[in-house]
Amino acid sequence: MRDYELDGLMSLGLTKKDIKPWRAKTGIQYRVKVRNETGRIVYISDLRSQKKQKLLAKHNSIPLSKLQKHLASNFERPTRSISTPPTTTPRFFPGPQTINTRKDAIDSMDDLRNVVLEQTLDIPTSSYMLKSVDAFKLTLYYRTHKLGSEEAVIPEVIRSNRHVINFPQPPQSTKCLFYCIAYHLIEGEKPSRQRLVAPTKAAVKQWLTYKGVAFDSLTFPKLYKSLPPVELYQLSDVEDCFKLNIEVYTFDEETQEYSRAIDSTKSYDSTMSILSHNSHAMYITDAERFVGKHGCSKCSMIFVTHEQLRDHKKNNCQAAYIKRFVKEPALFRPATNKMARMLEKYGVKDVEPYTDHYLVYDFEAILKPLDADKAKRLSFTNAHIPVSVSVHDSLTNETKCFVNDSPKQLLINMFTHACKAQADRRSGADISHCDRDEETLAAFCGTISLIGFNSGRYDLNLIKDDLFAALMHVGGYEGIKRRGRKTKQQEKREMGVNAILSGSGYMCLDAGGFKMLDISKYVAAGTSLRQYLKAYLGKCQCPDKIKCVCQMSKGHFPYEYLKSFGMLDKPGLPPRSAFNSSLRSSKISDKAWKRVQWVWKHHEMKTLRDLLICTTTSM
Repeated sequence: MRDYELDGLMSLGLTKKDIKPWRAKTGIQYRVKVRNETGRIVYISDLRSQKKQKLLAKHNSIPLSKLQKHLASNFERPTRSISTPPTTTPRFFPGPQTINTRKDAIDSMDDLRNVVLEQTLDIPTSSYMLKSVDAFKLTLYYRTHKLGSEEAVIPEVIRSNRHVINFPQPPQSTKCLFYCIAYHLIEGEKPSRQRLVAPTKAAVKQWLTYKGVAFDSLTFPKLYKSLPPVELYQLSDVEDCFKLNIEVYTFDEETQEYSRAIDSTKSYDSTMSILSHNSHAMYITDAERFVGKHGCSKCSMIFVTHEQLRDHKKNNCQAAYIKRFVKEPALFRPATNKMARMLEKYGVKDVEPYTDHYLVYDFEAILKPLDADKAKRLSFTNAHIPVSVSVHDSLTNETKCFVNDSPKQLLINMFTHACKAQADRRSGADISHCDRDEETLAAFCGTISLIGFNSGRYDLNLIKDDLFAALMHVGGYEGIKRRGRKTKQQEKREMGVNAILSGSGYMCLDAGGFKMLDISKYVAAGTSLRQYLKAYLGKCQCPDKIKCVCQMSKGHFPYEYLKSFGMLDKPGLPPRSAFNSSLRSSKISDKAWKRVQWVWKHHEMKTLRDLLICTTTSM
């Protein structure tokens, strides 16, 4: 049954008893009840044949011509319109609309057009459809509220609020708003409240100039004395004149609550908040605290009303600070240290000095020029070759620097030095009585952390070609253990390798008894080395930054000037242009250059090798 056929049957007076819905494959369809030739009651849905139309007309006592007229596709169902008054007095808006400017009037008209009348008006029955509204009532409220009154009475609640400034007014109190503007526009240290006459006159002159009022030095005193109060609808012009946003707050004496009455629609950089009470404007120093509750100046307690604050002060307010901490966290419990529990379980105490033992390392590389093939889309201009590494021991507080032209030998020297600290750590603990946990504790006591800054993205990629070969050479391993595969020869000593990736770098690389960690992955993203040292070591206390000896920052070195390993033995300090960076498009500053010259002279350096060692060991 088509939709227009269903509408036609409904217009003939057929009810839901005669028309029944049923679920078909194409969706909800409708069937109509008729009596067939044999006298049985059946339901039909296809009314296109004349035979079925005759059965429907006979069953409902409807003329066939009338039925065919109503079942036609071009049949227009007659509508009935009635005009009924609303049972209640509906409102298009929950409250009055504030109109200060032409833009506010346009916005109100747009809001009125967007009102859904079916949801706002009270329609008598659900079968009726709203066609039009033939009458409505518009009520206009003319506001006479002005900012400036000579008879304004300010209650004690407002006068005692430390976030509100009520400027002392001369006999003419119509310029209270300009006092607030003059006080707000003064940058830096604010003057005394009694010394705002000159700034206020300057603000009034700017307002008169904006309004196009002509004046001179002779006529201005008279205009200043007879200046009329500022109407609330003029606030938009005041904002444009002084290039600031003005927010107006009000105070209800019955509930003793502050509320924001007018929000600024401007988008200037500066925002001023004022309190309007009894047609008088007062300056608000801190809007967030002002809109909050009443706070005690002695103990910083917050109260809902001013009476509660007054009663609190009468009861001998005492500044008492109570700090409460939960004994055990309920929502979040950090993971327990399994190794510390096992050490406590077996009574291993000799390893305590080594639990926080770690080494810090940093590699330096030279930029070796390459022959770039301009015909290829991607060509490499320089190769990073590691030439030095500095290792700092947190237990002995000693720093050692290794320099070698062979990257593999450089790594062997580094790990050989680190193995000494590893041996001291392993031999310091007696774990022979730890039974089944002996292997786990031995791995823990024999593993030492190597910490670097941004090492997961640079240092490890710099040394990855020779890293595992150097570890196998130093540790005496015969191969690398593959995960999930058992070797046939049990006596073969293989090195286990575990890695934790983070993006394009490594958070941790565990191999050969060393855990190489990137500390930049465990701090806030974007933290630089300078910020990290400043946060955990503090600021430099040296009075002269050029002659600083605290070694809390990395030194300056001409990385792009160094093209080969042989240049490290070149005598003399390189020229100032050698410290410039073409990759960063930066030049060394005068202060940094003086620092380099002082370091070269103070440490009595002879070659670039001395400067390299001093630069890498000053961390």
